[in-house]
Amino acid sequence: RGGFAGRCGDPLVSGDAPDMPHAAHATAMGRVLVTGATGGLGRVLVPALAARGAEVWASGRDRGIGDALAIQNGCRFLAADLVEDDLAPLLDGVDAVFHLAALSSPWGRQADFEHKNRLNGLRVRSAG
Repeated sequence: RGGFAGRCGDPLVSGDAPDMPHAAHATAMGRVLVTGATGGLGRVLVPALAARGAEVWASGRDRGIGDALAIQNGCRFLAADLVEDDLAPLLDGVDAVFHLAALSSPWGRQADFEHKNRLNGLRVRSAG
């Protein structure tokens, strides 16, 4: 039993979160930010953290998926482009960041794809 169905907001079948050592300490972390929350990994991590009592702030580019995550998991969703937008509102009062945001498939020139993925991580790190 266990695992997940793979759609936004589907509960984990067993009611237990996956074996994620950092997620197990979510309550002690207080407010956590999950970047890339609307992607495949984020849609699993957000409910796992919320189920453990963390105050989850979820960030992503897909407002529809983000709004569904917020409703289904009691978290706050903040739509953001980590390369273009001001990151201060995302990190205000955040105790820990799970940085999952990245472009997952190449588009255009390979160098541009790699640059944007590196830049979003550097911006999150330097803003926090």
